[in-house]
Amino acid sequence: MIQPYDIRIFIRDRPEWNRLLDKEEFSQEQIDQAMKFTVMMFNEMPPETGHTLENFPYKYLLLIGTVYHLLLGGGILRSRNRLSYQTDGVSVDDEAHSEVELALAQQLKQEFLMESKNKKIEANAKAGWGHSSSEYANLGYTHIYFRR
Repeated sequence: MIQPYDIRIFIRDRPEWNRLLDKEEFSQEQIDQAMKFTVMMFNEMPPETGHTLENFPYKYLLLIGTVYHLLLGGGILRSRNRLSYQTDGVSVDDEAHSEVELALAQQLKQEFLMESKNKKIEANAKAGWGHSSSEYANLGYTHIYFRR
């Protein structure tokens, strides 16, 4: 399983990199919830599966799915709280990057869906190569080969 640290590194969410916030943007609770949403999203795609966060087999899918959910939630929050104003010739739009966040979230969602579909097709193909037996399988005949 990937760790929250891996997610923070991927999205560059560290206090020293967030100059305006001077803290991490996403809480541990938000990361944990986004990871759970990702597994839930994967499990509910056909054919349905029953993975848990502890046994989810695809680390990269968990990473991009988690980041998708974080960016989507952040973009929704910023869009909801966006306030643009102008005073004394200065324009302020403190949540202007909500569109960028939502666009990035949609790109990650598309990648997640495509890769998830590929993984599910691969799992189905592997499961299809099972073994079945027949009562005619071991009749005891000897094969005779002729040479010319």
